Amino acid sequence: MDIIANGRTLSIPSECTVTMLLQLLGYSNHVAVFINGNQLLMSEYESYKLKNQDSVKIIRPLSGG
Repeated sequence: MDIIANGRTLSIPSECTVTMLLQLLGYSNHVAVFINGNQLLMSEYESYKLKNQDSVKIIRPLSGG
């Protein structure tokens, strides 16, 4: 199935969860994830199954001081 992640079209396995996607892309779970414009809670990453043509935005938190 195909999704759009941060503006790039990706083919991912069916039944792919957000956690699985983050692992595939080399992200930790400590990022903000938006699916079709709606932010997910971190507690939903493991159970939320992506759907064909979902638009996913992954944002890493900024650190500084």
